Amino acid sequence: MAGEKSQKGFEHIGDILRNTLEKWLNTTGEPITRIWEVWDAAVGSGIADNARPAYLKKNLLIVHVPSSVWIQQLQFSKRTIIDNINNALGDRLVSEIKFKIGP
Repeated sequence: MAGEKSQKGFEHIGDILRNTLEKWLNTTGEPITRIWEVWDAAVGSGIADNARPAYLKKNLLIVHVPSSVWIQQLQFSKRTIIDNINNALGDRLVSEIKFKIGP
């Protein structure tokens, strides 16, 4: 979905924010921007449609999800998500993930 509109004509707010940050704040290359770039491929469309990386604090990635049900579900996949992100980046930026309800 990265940078593309969905079938209903809506664009994910995460894509809008990423594009805005890259244009106006010149943050391309920052660790969180790199994570945004690989997120959809690293986690798959089912998770990407319902979870978005919010920020990176040291090696802790905070991911926003829509509900506590998603928090619980993603706990089971946490290690795989971390490994997939790091493999996609070719770097070990993420060592822990915390899921929080957010936009």
